Amino acid sequence: MTMSRSLAEQIDFVVAHQGRGEAEVLAEALRAGLASIYQDALVQAFLAGEVPRAWMLDEIGADRLREIEQQRAAFENDLAWGLKGA
Repeated sequence: MTMSRSLAEQIDFVVAHQGRGEAEVLAEALRAGLASIYQDALVQAFLAGEVPRAWMLDEIGADRLREIEQQRAAFENDLAWGLKGA
């Protein structure tokens, strides 16, 4: 997603339109951004075999874990199919 406004302009907009303090907006942005980065790192570590499934289940929940495992299985099937023709 590309934003045409600077970070400062985005913060000012949120502050003005939600009536919240700048520190509160920044804290929420940090939490949301870190949560996204953390989940990406978790998935990467899980797919590399570095994080146990039980831990993933606790961290991201059954639905998201099932989705990740289905995507991995589909990728592996596609890769095997492609290599068979090579």
